[in-house]
Amino acid sequence: MADFRVMNFHAIGSGNSQAANTLLFQKHDKANDILSTLYNVYKAKRNAEVLEGVGVETELLLLSKYGCFKINETQMKILDNIYKTELEFGKRHKDLESINIRNELNKLKNVPED
Repeated sequence: MADFRVMNFHAIGSGNSQAANTLLFQKHDKANDILSTLYNVYKAKRNAEVLEGVGVETELLLLSKYGCFKINETQMKILDNIYKTELEFGKRHKDLESINIRNELNKLKNVPED
């Protein structure tokens, strides 16, 4: 038996471990606002798609005490654009060039082997 109340979230299905890891990495908490929660859940699902058995189709429904509604196609495109931008951010960050390891790598290439 497991108690997920401490984490304040749970994931199910074949991608549950990847999804839960994403939510942990996002530091998801029940105190997050609805938009942060929406994105965290979307990101968790998308990250889980790397696993066999997790489909690429995504539908999100919000359930509240006032009712339930589906995130529409326009809203899903916004989430997708944010997700894709976030994936590329570190890879293309302007400060990466300031690390300047290319010179060090070139020096290593020119060191004769014993």
